[in-house]
Amino acid sequence: MSSCIGAALGLLDGFLGGPSPHAPAGLARRLTPFLIRGPGDRAARDILRSATMGQAFDSLNHLMLDYGGQEVHYGSAIALATVIRVWSRDTERAAAELIRAYVR
Repeated sequence: MSSCIGAALGLLDGFLGGPSPHAPAGLARRLTPFLIRGPGDRAARDILRSATMGQAFDSLNHLMLDYGGQEVHYGSAIALATVIRVWSRDTERAAAELIRAYVR
């Protein structure tokens, strides 16, 4: 579980935290509030907020203390899925293609 969280937070920092060689410019500004309700939704909001500053991975200790492991695990997956969804919509590339190319 911890490796999944770390990988997702690192990817999010790379995609949203500044100029990315892969993600479209301004991707962070186009993220819209999502309507997911359930495990991970609260953590996902904080993760995305931190990732736009390139600090999601650095905020891991804070996230774990505030939300606990399961919430952060689910939240990191929700946040990454949200970014891929917006990226896919904006570039008209299939989400599966983006995942194969950039999520490893």
